[in-house]
Amino acid sequence: MLEAASCSIRYNAIMRPFSPRTSRQMTILIMLFIWLVSMVVAVPQMLYFKTTTTDPGGITMCVPVWPDVGENGQSLLEQM
Repeated sequence: MLEAASCSIRYNAIMRPFSPRTSRQMTILIMLFIWLVSMVVAVPQMLYFKTTTTDPGGITMCVPVWPDVGENGQSLLEQM
């Protein structure tokens, strides 16, 4: 999120050095938009990824568990 905000600030500073600065209200709206987009992108991971622990080594992993498991035991969405 910080990288996206800094990129937009740098872009405006380089491309429009003499234009007025972004208002406080616009800055807040941009930050809210960045947060909302990042949350929407993270929703599938929150819903379909589960943690499992392996037996021999006790290693904890995060694996996808998609709801459309087909006849062969594999997900069609995982191939996309």
